[in-house]
Amino acid sequence: MKFSHPDCLHALLAQRTPEETAIALRGLLQVPDGKRASELERLRTPPVRASGKVLAYQLDRVAEIGNLGACRSSSSSPAH
Repeated sequence: MKFSHPDCLHALLAQRTPEETAIALRGLLQVPDGKRASELERLRTPPVRASGKVLAYQLDRVAEIGNLGACRSSSSSPAH
C-alpha cells in the first residue's frame, strides 16, 4: 500500500485502531507525577547493560507492550 501523503496513512491507522488501544497508546504520552519521562519513553529506551535482572525487566517490558493491543491485526486486511 503506497500513500502520497503522511496524513492519509495517519487517517487510515486512526480508523483501524480499536478505541481501547488508542486510549492506551495516548496514555503512554503522559508523564507520571514524579517522573522525568513519559511511559512511551520508558518502553522505547533500550537497556544500558546486560544482566539476568535486566533481561527479566526487558521481558516484562515486551509483555507490557504486547498487552497494549497494538500488535493485534484486524480481521479485514487491505487489498494490495
